[in-house]
Amino acid sequence: ESPQLLAGLYHPDDGYVVPGDLAIALSAASCARGATTHHDTYVHGLSRRASGEWQVQTSKGEMTCDHVVLATGNSVRQTGKMPGLRIPAVQVFCQRWFTASVPAIAARKAADMPELPILRDEGFHGHIRHEGDGLMFVPDQLWADPSQEDFDPAAPEWQAATTLVPILGQGRSRVGIRHTLQMAADKMPLCGPIAGLENIWL
Repeated sequence: ESPQLLAGLYHPDDGYVVPGDLAIALSAASCARGATTHHDTYVHGLSRRASGEWQVQTSKGEMTCDHVVLATGNSVRQTGKMPGLRIPAVQVFCQRWFTASVPAIAARKAADMPELPILRDEGFHGHIRHEGDGLMFVPDQLWADPSQEDFDPAAPEWQAATTLVPILGQGRSRVGIRHTLQMAADKMPLCGPIAGLENIWL
């Protein structure tokens, strides 16, 4: 409950994905349909054969394939250079803060209730979501220097968020983590076929 929240738009299909879990699920589903997964295999080069197929040079030898999907996250600029692409993305750093246990959230979890929807609000320029027995606060701000945790620039957003969602402040302690993202200048996803390069996908 929030006395400051007058109205909201609920999106039943909204959510989030843990990339590692998604990769494992996709790998398992692919293998169940006859695919082979090569773990601890590094790609060193990529070239087009006269037949139109792609030759992939890896640490375990060469592999020939019809399609190549560049799904390499923070390494996408490096892997993109292999077929001659210049990927318009830059590396930025995101910070997230996790609260300690929040009684209302812990009670929901103990009652086996579903997670709360993700709350996004332009008033505090970020989002809040259920995380364990507490909440996670992610400001939209991006940092260029990951060397140390820096909460001060996001303090106004935190204050606005706790005003809108009072239970966020009940968690008291904040634990921060930093991680890298590859992001296009307009923050839109880069995915789909590559013009001029047949059967290369992002």
